[in-house]
Amino acid sequence: MADSSAPGDGKFSLPLVTESLKLIKKEDGELDLTKYNAAYRDITKLLEMLGTVFSFVTSDAKSKIEILEAYRASEQGEHYATIESMLQYEKDTGIVLDNKKPSGARTLLRLHRALKFIMEFLNRMGKSTSDAKVSTLAYECYHETLANYHVWIVRKAAGMAFYTLPTRKNFLEKLCKEEEDVVLGLVSELAATVLPVYEQTEELYTKFDFHELP
Repeated sequence: MADSSAPGDGKFSLPLVTESLKLIKKEDGELDLTKYNAAYRDITKLLEMLGTVFSFVTSDAKSKIEILEAYRASEQGEHYATIESMLQYEKDTGIVLDNKKPSGARTLLRLHRALKFIMEFLNRMGKSTSDAKVSTLAYECYHETLANYHVWIVRKAAGMAFYTLPTRKNFLEKLCKEEEDVVLGLVSELAATVLPVYEQTEELYTKFDFHELP
């Protein structure tokens, strides 16, 4: 049976993070920002479990999540209930252009970019065969996604770190103590669940013309 860790126990569970992602889209179709943050925290547990190699993603993601949670808890919190309402509010008020502190839109954009890397990595892991190298998959996904936004020294360090990743067999065992085909199925399901959240957020940033926020 797949890992059945309870929500909030600090452990990572493929099925639970998938369910957490499914809660982000509300009945009215908007993306709940609080649930987005919660699901992202679950995803960082996955990366942390795989070792310090992903620390350049997890440490940044945690700080960004905290910024968004602070906005949600502020006096203007009602405007940060969903991703849609946040982007509209910050565009209308000009907060998005305030250089004194990171806006919610700018902060979420960094998480959004990292999510593409995570999604691509999970997708390729789910489809991988026994001869695949985790280090190669991670390296390729990184250079096709996040590397485009990192300075040379970060790209270099990340590229070298990926080669410390475990073998495919050990990697899958860390994800879930199940038969390989079961784990691959869970990984693929997780990647597929991330996709609509990523795509809807991407469309929103296009709509508001926020893709190039500094």
